[in-house]
Amino acid sequence: MRIQAYTYEGGIHCPACARQRFRLPDLVRSVTERLIGKAIYVDSHGIQIDATDREGNTLHVVFDLLELRADRTNFCSTCGEGL
Repeated sequence: MRIQAYTYEGGIHCPACARQRFRLPDLVRSVTERLIGKAIYVDSHGIQIDATDREGNTLHVVFDLLELRADRTNFCSTCGEGL
């Protein structure tokens, strides 16, 4: 299974848009791990697995085998590309 989209802030978003908004740079992760001593876990797109949106909700992933229809009727709420 691969991550096909993310849901946050009342919409569904492609991995590229979610990565642009939520990606944690490697430097931030390594400094946080050293200073706090807590590991930060990221998914295959570099997005923190427990990231929260502006509404305080945790991001949820949509896998390619689940909720999206094969006929591409779902579109990214940010860029408008088909999912």
